[in-house]
Amino acid sequence: MSKKQIRPMRAEELFDALRLCMQVFLRFNAGLCTQEGIKEFASCLDHDFILSRLGDGELRFWVAADDEEIVGVCAMRGLAHIELLFVSEAYQGQGVGKNLLKHALIDSRNIDESIYKVTANVYPAARPFFARMGFAEAGDMQILDGIPFIPMAVTGTIQYK
Repeated sequence: MSKKQIRPMRAEELFDALRLCMQVFLRFNAGLCTQEGIKEFASCLDHDFILSRLGDGELRFWVAADDEEIVGVCAMRGLAHIELLFVSEAYQGQGVGKNLLKHALIDSRNIDESIYKVTANVYPAARPFFARMGFAEAGDMQILDGIPFIPMAVTGTIQYK
């Protein structure tokens, strides 16, 4: 019997978490990116780079685990920007992404009750998910360093449909 849980990431899980992000990115998002964009995304997942950002408190990570296998990852930059949100293909559509997002936002608001707006630069394929979670488009699709994204934001409380 599996035991699914959402929890803060443990330091020793960073490699697995980053590997999951890259696998899901390549499967669902890389097709719209240029080669430069794929390389840029990979460089943003560099273990030492992420580790330094964790160490200075710039990033906070949560994972969804099934037993001890990482099946989803959410990272927030500061308290108000979703930096990463990836769920293993086999677990998509099961509420894993919603629960990761919920935990991240609750944690941010527990740290600072004045957090009212949370932003995310969303890959086009993930736009419907973020819209269901109450995020609205905050601008037109952009391409930065070969990576397309739609700026989105949620104000107030997140919708848990």
